[in-house]
Amino acid sequence: MFTECLCFISKDSQFELAKPLNYYRPEVGTIKVPTGFETDFASIPAFARVFFAVNGKHRQASVLHDYLYSKKGRVPKMVGETRFTRKQCDQEYLTAMKGTGVSFFKRWVFYGAVRLGGWIYWNRKTNGGK
Repeated sequence: MFTECLCFISKDSQFELAKPLNYYRPEVGTIKVPTGFETDFASIPAFARVFFAVNGKHRQASVLHDYLYSKKGRVPKMVGETRFTRKQCDQEYLTAMKGTGVSFFKRWVFYGAVRLGGWIYWNRKTNGGK
């Protein structure tokens, strides 16, 4: 569950968080996406935007997923860090989309897309951010 509304500043095709975004699930604890984190919400190819908008109910989950990928699954905690595999990051995306009311069909299409093509971004990212 996300604990607050998403607040962002638009910067061309990117968006910057204007305040932190907190996500909580008992199984994973709290994940804090910091103020200033940049995201595109969802990397949807132009041809698919006819069917799926970049901005929608999935956007909080997409920010979380972008953050997890930008950190290669290494999320700081109060003490130490939690490490997610790429698959676990994608599964958390699926769970977060369900929690924000994304339809069954849409969340499984998005999940399938990140499982299929996410390795490109995962392998390209460094620990520094997006």
